[in-house]
Amino acid sequence: MPISPYNSSTFPLRIETFKQPATRKLSCPSALSPFLKTTRNLSPTSPSSSFSFLNLKSMFIMAMALIIVMNGAVLILLMSKSSFQSPTSCATDAADDSTKASLPSAIIAQQESEKTLNARHSKSSSAKTIKQDLATTSSDASRGISSSSFDDSRPQLTPIMVLNEEFYPITVATTMKDGSCKLLHSAMRQGIHMNIIGYGIKDFKLQQKIGIIMNQISKIKNPNALLLFVDAYDVLFFQNAETIVAKYLKLFEKKQLLPSMPENDPHSESTTKEQRVSEKETSTATTATATTPTTATASSSNSNEPTTPSVIAYCAEKNCHPYGLIQSAKERWGEAFCDRFPRAPNGYRFLNSGAFMGRQKDVIALFNRMIHLDDDVKHDLYGDQGMTSYVWLTTEELHDSIKLDYWGELFFSLLDARMSNLALERQPPKDAAIAKTSNSGIWFRNAEHKNYPSIVHGNGWGKHILKNLNSRIAWRVADLNKEKAINYCYVNGEKKKFTDLCNFS
Repeated sequence: MPISPYNSSTFPLRIETFKQPATRKLSCPSALSPFLKTTRNLSPTSPSSSFSFLNLKSMFIMAMALIIVMNGAVLILLMSKSSFQSPTSCATDAADDSTKASLPSAIIAQQESEKTLNARHSKSSSAKTIKQDLATTSSDASRGISSSSFDDSRPQLTPIMVLNEEFYPITVATTMKDGSCKLLHSAMRQGIHMNIIGYGIKDFKLQQKIGIIMNQISKIKNPNALLLFVDAYDVLFFQNAETIVAKYLKLFEKKQLLPSMPENDPHSESTTKEQRVSEKETSTATTATATTPTTATASSSNSNEPTTPSVIAYCAEKNCHPYGLIQSAKERWGEAFCDRFPRAPNGYRFLNSGAFMGRQKDVIALFNRMIHLDDDVKHDLYGDQGMTSYVWLTTEELHDSIKLDYWGELFFSLLDARMSNLALERQPPKDAAIAKTSNSGIWFRNAEHKNYPSIVHGNGWGKHILKNLNSRIAWRVADLNKEKAINYCYVNGEKKKFTDLCNFS
């Protein structure tokens, strides 16, 4: 009888063949077998099954418990830290008026802004308390900055004689950083020694800046001394002292000292008809010869000359700070206050305090107004820029005392500037007069305004452009030994070499 695939004698055999399919052995059966068993073996009474799922559940519970414990520990640490804070700041508000009356106004402003002095001390110990707050950091000590540097009672500013003017380049820097080192290098490369004040102050706030400056400039005997102030960490010099002083005298005091400056001076577009006629009449006058800057004493012969009608020249920017950004200022004054700024011939309408220049008598008059603002106003205005704008726009007699450098001839703000309009030129310009404005062999050109600014300020998000410029400049200490360069500055009145403060190659 032939064998059929459907024969009963063979069918069970075929079924038997597929009863036990070949299984693939795992390399680690002991670890994974509880999860790979068939449904038949995963019964509630199976010892291996219950043991595996119990372990998984326990691990999850333990992990959650560990997270809760860690969060609780962090919360306890934060609460304990806040409970042990010093009560010194609370005691400051209770300081007695007689103690404040015995201190200079600049020190009072600094005392109120810091909120760290102890009011329980007597009049005789108040000055000592201030000095104790001006302690050096460990890095400062390694640079040889002595404790005598913090003596506010002695003058700390050293001038340069430029074009028969007593010229003080000043910055406030509490510590040295990469930005301040590049500021010093760029100034020294142009033959300018900076006067650094406020070095070593702890817990510095922007509201203190006015008091620190006021304390020192009030010691200058010459009311006509020219004071240049720049921020410490986001400013670069691209022109020498002679050019800076001459630009100020020509553009803001209308003194013709640079007859060979570019004829396409954008400032002429914003001047009045009478001013343009006056400049034309004086263009043929004999001009002063730029002399090499030399260190001078504070008792310059200029101090006996009659005071000069003048203005304070401020950098201009496109942003209304702090009224448009800082919440406290925005809520109190808002955009309506920004509308009070004078109209500008371009987009650079608003005051920027990161760079300004003026006579000592004018700066003191302005700062006195700012120091005596109410504390809540100072707080909402955030810093010196807000306070300067507020005093300028709300004090009628100061309206003509401040002018903005709308075209960036002297100071140029990098905020909202286009990098495509800016250039670092290493070939001397064809105009010989412009070629002489820089001692470093680098000329910063603003194609938008068709000029060469003396000082640039990388404020706000302009810091990204400043970073780009910094990356294209060789910051070498050896360059400070070249002709017309210097290798020193003054830190709280003490003469220091660049290498005493910064570590450039």
